[in-house]
Amino acid sequence: MTQSVSRLCVYACLSVVFAGLCRGQGPDVLLCREFENFGEGPGVSVVPFAEASGGTAGSLAPSAERVTALRLKPGAYTLVMRTWAPAGDQDAFFVTFGSRRIRRTVPIGRWGSVSWPFEAGVSPVFLVIEGQEPGVIIDRLAIVRGTHADESIDLAKSALMRGDTVTVPPETAPRSVRRCVLRQPLPAVRGSWPNAGLAVDFTDTIGTFRGHGSIRTDAAGEFAALEMPDGRFDLDASSVGNGEALTIGWWVKPRPAASVWSDQGWHFFLGVRSQDGARRIELSRHVVLGMRLRIAAGKAEEAIVLATRQLDPLKWHHLLVSWDLRGDRQKLWFLIDGRGKSVRFPAAFAPSRIKTLEFGNSPSGSGLPFLAMDGALDGIWVQDDSAETMVTGLKR
Repeated sequence: MTQSVSRLCVYACLSVVFAGLCRGQGPDVLLCREFENFGEGPGVSVVPFAEASGGTAGSLAPSAERVTALRLKPGAYTLVMRTWAPAGDQDAFFVTFGSRRIRRTVPIGRWGSVSWPFEAGVSPVFLVIEGQEPGVIIDRLAIVRGTHADESIDLAKSALMRGDTVTVPPETAPRSVRRCVLRQPLPAVRGSWPNAGLAVDFTDTIGTFRGHGSIRTDAAGEFAALEMPDGRFDLDASSVGNGEALTIGWWVKPRPAASVWSDQGWHFFLGVRSQDGARRIELSRHVVLGMRLRIAAGKAEEAIVLATRQLDPLKWHHLLVSWDLRGDRQKLWFLIDGRGKSVRFPAAFAPSRIKTLEFGNSPSGSGLPFLAMDGALDGIWVQDDSAETMVTGLKR
């Protein structure tokens, strides 16, 4: 009798074990969200999609960014997304874990479960999802404990979980840098952008010349000549906004003999100071620092650097700088001849009004000696908005 009872207990226990094995244990999902409700950042449109959970999904623009941070115990995890790509030129985007940035394509014309295994350390893991090709559709996103392959987890059948113990405020995420290009062709050489809020082509000059600055004429028309040592051109930009978000483009041709693009000197191209004097935005080329767009206020500083030694000293070149100081993630853009970089970073600068744009020499009140661009400029235009919709990301 005792043996029979023992056998029955063993069989019952084995039955429970085998039943559990047959059913399988589900993945340990720590967070599962509709993508359009995940993280912070621009460029994600909510679109109706019949096969998406809830009937809607998130569509990525090339400039899209979703940022958050994850508080995870050290170990292996997997980011899983349920995705759909409309076509082969609409199937790629970037995912960044900390400093590791990955470009991937996703299934075309069907829903797919795409996975990114990663390791968590002792500090928060910063997750950045960036658009690259327009139109990628993301339905859901999940963080799952362990390492999982593509198509191994069906998020359409997973229960939604907010994961409040996992996420950290996204404004704590570090800076992210991406290469970018203008979406549309540059204006004609020395021409200003159509429909600019403020434009100067020096045929009917608004603005003020300082020092050795004057209007010259060649076969293409009028331009500004800013000569050594103190040539500068000042432009009142107060009519095109309060300075929270602004885009400035212009053409330059430093004097070829000065070798500004590759010499050993220091040359200023633009200086912008807020009306209260607290914030400075400067564009200059330095032998060590390179061609640098810099924003600074107190101890806070951010910058973008581009190489210039490849530029032809005999040709005109187009410069574009832009900033957006609104929100928890602030942004800078700097492009030369339509190609450059953008940087996004935690909010560090309080928006404040600006008035004067100073072209071609050290900014007034900087305490610096004359550091002239030493050359010509033309086709200035200013837009009361950032370059967010004007640029698109590049593959890496």
